[in-house]
Amino acid sequence: MNASSHENKISIHSLKDYRIELEIFLKQHIMDDLDSFFSSRVKFKNLKILSLLEQHKSLTKVAQMMHMTTSAVSKALAEIEANYGEQLFRREVGQLVALPECLILIDSYLKIEAQLREGHDRIASLRGARASKISIGIHAPSLENALANAIVRFKQISPETEISIKAGDKTSLLSYLRAGEIDLAICRAEVDDLEHDLRAILLHEHQLILIASHHLNIPAEHKDLKDLLDYPWCLTAPSCPVRQCFDANLVARGLKQPKNLIEVDNPPHLILNIMEKYPSITITSSNLARLLHKNNNLQILNRELSFTIKPQIIIWNSRIPLNSNVRKLRDLICYESR
Repeated sequence: MNASSHENKISIHSLKDYRIELEIFLKQHIMDDLDSFFSSRVKFKNLKILSLLEQHKSLTKVAQMMHMTTSAVSKALAEIEANYGEQLFRREVGQLVALPECLILIDSYLKIEAQLREGHDRIASLRGARASKISIGIHAPSLENALANAIVRFKQISPETEISIKAGDKTSLLSYLRAGEIDLAICRAEVDDLEHDLRAILLHEHQLILIASHHLNIPAEHKDLKDLLDYPWCLTAPSCPVRQCFDANLVARGLKQPKNLIEVDNPPHLILNIMEKYPSITITSSNLARLLHKNNNLQILNRELSFTIKPQIIIWNSRIPLNSNVRKLRDLICYESR
C-alpha cells in the first residue's frame, strides 16, 4: 500500500467520523432545544393559538377570536416557532397547514385543557358551587323518551351537574359544536358524511311509518299511500327531515301533497294533541310509533308502507376532549337508545 492511498483512507475515515459526530451534536442540540421549550418556553396561550390556527387555518380568523390584531397573531406564531426551533405550519396559498409535530403539541394542549376543566369542576364542587354544566343540542323528537331516561339515570349519579337542552336544526347544531357552545348534538345524519373534526356514534336506524288517530276509520282497502292522501293529515314543516323524507317519497311515486293538511313547525308534540281531537294521519319513526301504539294513543297503518331515513346519531367535537361527565351522559344516551 502506497502512502497516498493510506492518506486517502485516513481522510475518508476522518470524514465519516466527523459526519457521525456532527449528527450526534445536531441531535443533542435539537433535543436540548426541545427540552428547553417544554421546560421554560411553552405558554398555554401560545398552545391555544396553535390549536385555533390548525382549526381555522387563518391568521385573521384567529385574531378575531382572540381579540388580537392579525399582526400580533403572526408575531406570536413566529415567536412560538423560534422558541420551538422548528417550523410548525406549512404556509400555503390562503391558509396554514399544521405539520405533524404541531398536531402533537395541539393534542397535548387539548388534553391539558380538558383536565383543567375537570379540576375546576372538582374544586367548585368542594366549595359547594355548581360543579359543571353539560349542554346538549337536539333535533330528534323520536329520541326524547330515551334522552329523558338517560338524564334521569345520570342525575342519580351526578345530581350537582347542570344539564341544558338546546333545540336546533342539524346545521345550527354542528355550528354550536364547533364553537364549543354545546358538548353533544343529536340529529339525523350519516356518520360517514361528517367532516374530520367531528365524531359520532349511531343511535338507531328506525324506519318511518304512518300512524293515525284511533277514531279515524280507514277501510282495509284504503291502506295504500295514494288512497290515504284523501284523508286529513297533520305533518311537520318542510324543513323537518321526516317531512323531507315523506315529500321525497311522494315525488318518487308521482303523488301530490294531501289536500287537507295541517303543518306544525314546533313543537312536534302539538301534532299528537291535534290528532287526539281531529282524526288525521301523520308519519313518524317506528320506535315512537310503537310507543304511541302501546299506550293506545294512535294506530299504526300498513306496516309494509315504510320509508327509509337517515339514522339518529350523537355527535361531539373531536378537537375538544370530553370530560368524564359528558362521556357518562353520552354513554347513557347510547344505552337508552338501543
